[in-house]
Amino acid sequence: MVKYVKNKRGVFMWAIVLGALTGSGAVFLFNRVPKSWLADYGEKGPEGGAGKRAAWFPMGAAGSVFLTLSFFFLFQRDDRSDFHLAASILLLLLFWLMAAADWKYGILPDQFTVLCFSQALLLNYPHFNWSGAALLGGTSFLLGFFSERITGNSWIGFGDIKLLFVLGFLFGIKQGMGMFCLAAILSGTVMGILLAAGKLTLKSSAPFGPYLAFAASVTLVFF
Repeated sequence: MVKYVKNKRGVFMWAIVLGALTGSGAVFLFNRVPKSWLADYGEKGPEGGAGKRAAWFPMGAAGSVFLTLSFFFLFQRDDRSDFHLAASILLLLLFWLMAAADWKYGILPDQFTVLCFSQALLLNYPHFNWSGAALLGGTSFLLGFFSERITGNSWIGFGDIKLLFVLGFLFGIKQGMGMFCLAAILSGTVMGILLAAGKLTLKSSAPFGPYLAFAASVTLVFF
């Protein structure tokens, strides 16, 4: 795949084709995952049947543009094998699905997190970044624990903690912490703007998953 893209000078073409297919596929999959995936354990899940959760516009269109740009930069890298590219494409799709689920329903499905972990295992074999997983997972757990004790409201959800454990395993300590800082900066900036505009209060809760997914995508593509 890498040689074909390079030899045909078709990086942009392939990025557009795969971006459009993956963005549309994300909508198709999001509309058809079991609704129990989009709720906490023991809950029924969101109202509305499969096929009615998201439309191609804006979710599919935005996903296609973002994924096209991601693939464009990813395909130009010379240090990625065919296997790594295939796993990266799947991870980018999963990140987008998780961002959509958290943004719309406030949930990061464990099923998607497990799939991300399986790709992290394949990409890192036989050198596993347990230290990165422990650092990001442990740091986020302590952040949630102490913020809840001090303010009465956890600043980070358990789904975010599990995803950060997986992302730490995927990226390791250095890249993982950089990714976490990027997500925190993006989230803090957006929340600050919304607070200043009166759209949120200090007691409001907002999803962190979309910012994590974006930061993870940037790290995967560029680092």
